[in-house]
Amino acid sequence: MDLFRAIARWVVPRLARLVGIVVVALFRLPWHLLRAGPNLLRALHAPWGGARALLAASSDTVRCSRCGREQSLLGRWRCPVCKGVETTHAWAPCGICGAAYPAGFVACDDESCGEAIVNPRLGHGAG
Repeated sequence: MDLFRAIARWVVPRLARLVGIVVVALFRLPWHLLRAGPNLLRALHAPWGGARALLAASSDTVRCSRCGREQSLLGRWRCPVCKGVETTHAWAPCGICGAAYPAGFVACDDESCGEAIVNPRLGHGAG
């Protein structure tokens, strides 16, 4: 009987502490989920956002976010690094100096608009 009491004296406080921790955790769980919700959504959305940016950057046209006009990304572009001009995709690497992303943005063709359409590969989002 002494062995049973010794085990009970050792187990009961630890079990009570464990039950207390579980109860507190269950009460705090909804709060932590509410606080972490936006971060969880961002983490789940990030891979799809990257794929969407890659798809937009590899397209031959992009839509202006301001006026809605389709802007062609194929044409003659000047590299801001080496100042060389070549006929290529606006967001393709420079064929002369090899700069990774020569065009950070493309201006909309519409004279009344002129919105800067950002290169989605640079992480600023598509325009």
